[in-house]
Amino acid sequence: DKATNMDQKIIDGVILRLSAAGEPLSPRTKLKDDLGFDSLKIVELIVALEEELDICIDDSDLEPSRLQTVDDLYTLLAGYRS
Repeated sequence: DKATNMDQKIIDGVILRLSAAGEPLSPRTKLKDDLGFDSLKIVELIVALEEELDICIDDSDLEPSRLQTVDDLYTLLAGYRS
């Protein structure tokens, strides 16, 4: 499952707010390599998304290997919004 278009816009907005990237995001945009997110910044991103989307993401879903790209976030968060 993928996040809805509305959720994708919210997710993109939060990512852009927390990153220095001025470029448009794509599902293939890499959080670490393209946006410079380190592990602390990814935690900050997750907390912001939890607040923005009014969800609570289980710690077991926050494995760094599962959160490499913007699309990984779309997929993860879709499971919490359905």
